[in-house]
Amino acid sequence: MIAVWLLAAALGLYALHRLGLYMEDRGWIYYRKARGSSGAFANAMLEAHKALEPGNAQVIEARRYERSDDAAQGAPPSGGDDDGR
Repeated sequence: MIAVWLLAAALGLYALHRLGLYMEDRGWIYYRKARGSSGAFANAMLEAHKALEPGNAQVIEARRYERSDDAAQGAPPSGGDDDGR
């Protein structure tokens, strides 16, 4: 009986694996071949914070707007030294 459960669990895991590969091929998720952006978790946390404290939503939107402006103008990333080191 245990062997049947182990076989069913292995088949279920394999089916989930194949489903993940299929969804990645369709571009729906990142599973094995590609990685998500490093800021994806931070963006999710900002959205949660915005939902919990709606008064701060305008600050979050202003930060996003500044980042998109910097990227559009080709500005260097902030936080580095100005002398090129």
